[in-house]
Amino acid sequence: MTVARLPILASFRLIDILKVIAAQCIVLHHFSAYGPLSEAASSALPEVFEWLYDNARIAVQVFLVIAGYLAARSFALTKRPTADVLSAIWQRYQRLTLPFVAALLITVLCSAVARPFLEAGVVPAAPALPQLLAHASLLHSVADVESLSAGVWYVAIDFQLYATLALVLWLGGGKRWLSMALVALLCVASITCFNTDAEWDIWSVYFFGAYGLGALAWWAGQRARHGMYAVGLYATTLCIGLVALAVSFRERMALAISVSALLSSFGSSQLQFPYRPLKKCTSSASGSWISKKRVARMPSHSDC
Repeated sequence: MTVARLPILASFRLIDILKVIAAQCIVLHHFSAYGPLSEAASSALPEVFEWLYDNARIAVQVFLVIAGYLAARSFALTKRPTADVLSAIWQRYQRLTLPFVAALLITVLCSAVARPFLEAGVVPAAPALPQLLAHASLLHSVADVESLSAGVWYVAIDFQLYATLALVLWLGGGKRWLSMALVALLCVASITCFNTDAEWDIWSVYFFGAYGLGALAWWAGQRARHGMYAVGLYATTLCIGLVALAVSFRERMALAISVSALLSSFGSSQLQFPYRPLKKCTSSASGSWISKKRVARMPSHSDC
C-alpha cells in the first residue's frame, strides 16, 4: 500500500465519522458557554446558541460509547493475573496524564500571559500546587478541586471507566460468559440507578451505562467469536435501557443507546469512500521508501 491511498479500516471509519460530528458539537457548546466571545455570539444568534448551550454537550455520550467499544476490543476475555490488570491500568494512566498535564501547563502559561489584559472572571486564577497535583493524579473532581480548564473532568472519568472495566473483567476470572454478564449488570445498574442521580457524576458508575453499552456493542458485533449469547445479552441490556427511558427519559442516555445500536450493527462493516489517487513520489530514494510504508492513523483520546 502506498502513501497515495489510506488503508481501509473497517472498524474505524464509522467511529471516525461519529467522533468528528460529536467533537464539533462539543466545540460549539464550549463556544456558546465560555469566554467573552460567547456573549457576542449569543447576542447575534440567541436561539441557536441557547440550543447549543443546552443540548450540544450531550454529544460527550458519543465519546463514552466509543471509548467502551474500543476498550472492549482491546481486552481479551481470558483469565489474567492481577499484576497484568494493574499494569494495564497503570499504562492507561500514563497515556492519559502525560499529554493531559502538558496541556494543563500550556493552559496555565497562557492564562498567566492573558491575565493582565482580561477581566478576572474570564481567566482562572493562578493555580496552587495542591490544585496541580489533584489534576495530575486525576482526582480533581473527586477532591472537589476547582478545574483548571473546561472539560478536564472527562479525562478523569475516562480513566475511572477503563479501570472499572478492567477490574470487572478480572472478576470474571477468564469466563467469557461471566465477564460479559458482569459488565451488563453494572451497565444496567448505571442506567436505572446511578445515572438518574447527579450526585454520582464524579464517579465512573454514573457514566458506565454509556461505556458499558459500547463494550457490549463490540461483543455483540463479533458474533462469530462470542456467539448469540453476546447478542442476547446486549439486546436484553438495550431493552432494559429503553424501559428505563420510558420511566425517566434522559436525552443523554437515549443518544448513548442509539450510538451503541449503530456500532453493534455497523461498527465492523466496511465503509469505503471514493478517493482521488495522488501521483507517486519518485523523485528521490527517500520518497520511494515513504511511498511503500503504511499510513498510520493518528491516535485519539478515545482510541487509547
